[in-house]
Amino acid sequence: MGYVPKFIHFDHFIDIGYPFGVHWKHSYIQQSVKAIFNTYKEDIEEGTSITFVARGTSGAMIAGAMLNELHNINPYAKTYILIVRKDSDTSAHCSSLRGIDEVGTTRFIVVDDFIASGETIEAVIQALDEQLGIFPHPTNKYDMLCISNFISVETLKKDSYSGYRKWKGICSRFEYVVCCPKPEQYDSI
Repeated sequence: MGYVPKFIHFDHFIDIGYPFGVHWKHSYIQQSVKAIFNTYKEDIEEGTSITFVARGTSGAMIAGAMLNELHNINPYAKTYILIVRKDSDTSAHCSSLRGIDEVGTTRFIVVDDFIASGETIEAVIQALDEQLGIFPHPTNKYDMLCISNFISVETLKKDSYSGYRKWKGICSRFEYVVCCPKPEQYDSI
């Protein structure tokens, strides 16, 4: 089966709708930050920063909310937000991943509301790879992915469902994946 990240599931299923700003779920923010803090508590206390990496409006809202929630838990945590610009975003004052050189020793936490096609997360991974000069290979991993979808070891098994390759490709680039547990209505999956 190959590499499988460590999954951290929320304590309950959180149904996220689009657009996130209209269908805001604070529980998603709280559960994600709880997982981030519990995973990297010692690093944070030793001065390692947490860098949220996002793309698009939903991602930026989520990253900002998570940064704020993390500061509610530990007001001294060093935190940053990096934005991966969309190709159509021609902002003259800020390029994609601007500020990445200032984060120092950090944990990269890629955040989004959910994965539909996978294009957003793949674009974030590609931008980070290019910026950091990392060869795009499953052995090169980022620290954590936070999404609301249900994913588990079973969903990454060959032929478990039609999109398993997409999920496996994305998840293989992270040490941890924070996500929802299986919804109760799908216990037979």
